[in-house]
Amino acid sequence: MVGISVFGCSKEKVLVDLSSVQDKAKVTEVATRISSSEASSTYDQGINHHQQGNLDKAITRYRETINADPKHAGAYLNLGTIYYNQGKFNHAIMSYKQAILINPDYVEAYLNLGAVYRTAGKL
Repeated sequence: MVGISVFGCSKEKVLVDLSSVQDKAKVTEVATRISSSEASSTYDQGINHHQQGNLDKAITRYRETINADPKHAGAYLNLGTIYYNQGKFNHAIMSYKQAILINPDYVEAYLNLGAVYRTAGKL
């Protein structure tokens, strides 16, 4: 039995017998579920660090979230907000644009992107 562990979950919850899975799509589905679970956990930790003002730790957790789930628009949005507040406008712009690429209906990302352009004098 091959086990896959997920950050923040007990082994019993995520132990999967991959040797019995013949269908590659099923393996991909299991891996995606595990990545989503990990992304959710690290994203929540990022929010906690962000709210407590531990910005370096928040950035690390948001990046880990994106590594686990590259389509996590919220992590990009929150990274953009940190970068904006730090005056790293180019990083903020890239983060907000990525959030918009992932979710074209993400109004908050558009509003924040406009604020960065205005503050940076790029309008």
